[in-house]
Amino acid sequence: MLKKIRFLLILIAISICIMPQASAKEKVNLYLFWGDGCPHCAAEQQYLNTIQDEFDNLTIIKYEVWYHDENNQLLKQIGDKTNNTMTGVPVTIIGQTIIKGFSTSIEQKIRRAIIYYSENKHQDIVEEIKNGTYEQIEEIPDENFSKEEEKINENTTVTLPLIGTINFKNLDLITTIPILGLLSSLSIPMIYFIFTLLASITLIDDNKVKIKIIPITFLILGLTSIIAITNSTFTLIGKIIIILLSFLFLLIKINNRKLPKKILIICIIILSLFIGLTTSQTLLDILKTLININNLSIINKIIAYVGYLISYLIPYIILLLLGNTVWRKIKNRGKLITTSLIFIATIVFTIIS
Repeated sequence: MLKKIRFLLILIAISICIMPQASAKEKVNLYLFWGDGCPHCAAEQQYLNTIQDEFDNLTIIKYEVWYHDENNQLLKQIGDKTNNTMTGVPVTIIGQTIIKGFSTSIEQKIRRAIIYYSENKHQDIVEEIKNGTYEQIEEIPDENFSKEEEKINENTTVTLPLIGTINFKNLDLITTIPILGLLSSLSIPMIYFIFTLLASITLIDDNKVKIKIIPITFLILGLTSIIAITNSTFTLIGKIIIILLSFLFLLIKINNRKLPKKILIICIIILSLFIGLTTSQTLLDILKTLININNLSIINKIIAYVGYLISYLIPYIILLLLGNTVWRKIKNRGKLITTSLIFIATIVFTIIS
């Protein structure tokens, strides 16, 4: 009996630990000031209808201002009280944030504002102005949405050669995920390392083993690039391992020696692991930020990372297919020279990078 009670208590304790903790959300009122016949207003109303059921703490309140003078006067009063010029529609007000106009990027901003004010106590300036209780308070940086937006801008903006500066927060995730994956894989260091990995796989004589090891190494490379928390110490260790393995493979090729198949496979897997761990985390950090600000469920987070992983690996698969076609046409001496040059270039590049 005591054993059963003890087992039941343990089960209850485990259930409490793993049970998702529901955090109370702040009530959020979204005020839309719109004009009947305004196409941007109609587009925003359609968008708001799609997210209405997503937030159970959200109330959407609409004021038509072109044909209802009292609503227009309220909008002007809000502008006067908050030192804002209200000259057009739509105008969206959430908490202390006033958003003018409507576009794809504003869609994302509205969503972020709803999530932000759901998690933070805030002033409802429209309700207070209507009730005559509004007082303009000094902004608290830690609780101010505009400050949060600035921080997000820093974490989601990247400057690319030829393209210029891109702020990914203004793009939807379906568009952003494959772009981030492709950009991560097409960096110069990663292309160097992929040629090294492919060259090391050519050291295996058994074609059946080659076919099996390629997807394993690519999967390890992709997964470790996602889960790694890169820092300078770890990157240095990774580079040392890559240099040592490249040097080992170079000696094997030049001296026409062979490692036992199992040891060679282990070395190749280790190489792919450390290549993944030394991947630049800048673009992956942007993805993490976007996932956080979009408040995704666990399932959608997994889908996002899987989409990133697939996009990340596609260029490598293409390189593999192209490299395999070229490799077949190179004679033995050419293969020796090409492979040796790849390993030498990798050692040099890793040292100077």
